[in-house]
Amino acid sequence: MNKKQFWIYLGCVAAAVVVFLSVGEYLVRQVPNTHKFKHEWMKKHHNEVEILTLGGSHSWEGIKPEILGNHAFSLANSSQMLQYDYFLFNNYDFPNLKEVVITISFPTLFADDYENDERRWFNVIYYKIYMDCPYHSDFSKYNFEFSNMKTFQDKLRQFFRRTELNSDEYGCSVLNTVENKDTIRWNNGSEALEAADRHNHIGDFTHIDTNLVRLQKITDYCTNHGVQLVLVTTPCWNLYVDNLDSVRLKKMQEIMQDYCKRNPNVLYFNYLTDNRFVADDFFNSDHLSTIGAEKFTRILKADIEKNCK
Repeated sequence: MNKKQFWIYLGCVAAAVVVFLSVGEYLVRQVPNTHKFKHEWMKKHHNEVEILTLGGSHSWEGIKPEILGNHAFSLANSSQMLQYDYFLFNNYDFPNLKEVVITISFPTLFADDYENDERRWFNVIYYKIYMDCPYHSDFSKYNFEFSNMKTFQDKLRQFFRRTELNSDEYGCSVLNTVENKDTIRWNNGSEALEAADRHNHIGDFTHIDTNLVRLQKITDYCTNHGVQLVLVTTPCWNLYVDNLDSVRLKKMQEIMQDYCKRNPNVLYFNYLTDNRFVADDFFNSDHLSTIGAEKFTRILKADIEKNCK
């Protein structure tokens, strides 16, 4: 192969790669996903929302908005931390908002921004592409699904399998049925130990102030506009809780106590070790099942109504 042939060959390979990535990117963006669904829903119905839930998977999978009251919707997403709770809260206009519920999970206050976390940076893609988040350039890696090749390939397979949306009409997850529970890993405790270890290593104490600033801005808005803000720590299985970093757990509890003293209009409910929840109420060690989510949301609603009165 002479020099000219080499460059022609190289050009053909590059063109093929570009075509593959371009077509793949288009197909992947057609796969149903909760971020896209919620953004499109909000553009049409944001002015109807009276109750809004935010937070990560503990909210998305554990709080059923329709039980909390009428005109309720979940803007929670898997792995969502205060960084994007704050973005979403400010991204839409809520003229009829009466109540906001945000989950404060064990990692919430310690979490660094996605961009600085090599294990979770790709979450930014979902907000940039599907929720019009302006934090990054259209030419950044956050504006292309193929930037994370593993999930890119997974989503390509989902496209050809005609995967359906995994949220219901209120934005709540429909995945955590008891039938889908990994009973082997539940029974031997391996999932609980892995989950606790994973969460013990998310962020550190240096990010607390940044996250509290975000939370305080949401709090100030709610206070100034007569909106009830409810902070919630959802129930988790005892084996998971027992293996959480005790220093972090104590710090989290101290911060929340102090925060509520400084913001007396905020309600905080900590159900982390609530013994009313049994094995079937959990999908795994730190997420409620669909059965548990309904049970929990009814308890949460009753506690909110009791304390508001």
